[in-house]
Amino acid sequence: MYQAPFGRGGKYLNSTPVVKDVISGWQIAGITEFQVGLPMQVTQSFTAWGPNTQRPNMVNGADPMLPHGDRTIARWFNTDAFVVSPANTLGFAPRFALHGPGVNNWDLALMRDFHLWERLRMQFRAEAYSATNHPQWGNPGNNLNNRSTYGVITGANGARSIELAARFFF
Repeated sequence: MYQAPFGRGGKYLNSTPVVKDVISGWQIAGITEFQVGLPMQVTQSFTAWGPNTQRPNMVNGADPMLPHGDRTIARWFNTDAFVVSPANTLGFAPRFALHGPGVNNWDLALMRDFHLWERLRMQFRAEAYSATNHPQWGNPGNNLNNRSTYGVITGANGARSIELAARFFF
């Protein structure tokens, strides 16, 4: 939390009669989160003797990750790096060969206290969750047999949310 150095009790503009009371007491706070995406595994539909899903084969020498500049929501990873393993065999692709999209989130709050009477004060708060409105993509489809969603991001977390509040302390 950061107290703005303006107005009454601050370093700047503390002697101008009306301005010092209007601009004093503002605080800003924030929480920032940067995170690498969750590990992902590519799967294929089950074979006659196996579980519901199994690992596919990985093409020798193929890199499953695309460079950052080549990733889009329509093709998040190199979908050509994996092929269906033959029936009644276990695939040899790594268990978690990929990472999904990461998190880049900024939550901000702006607040000010108003002293109303001796022991009564009110705090005004304006809070913005996902303040920059940067999209937080969900993981792409990872089932090799489902070609319509394989490697495609089809969802995201919610957009920016702003909340205004007044709190009374007595």
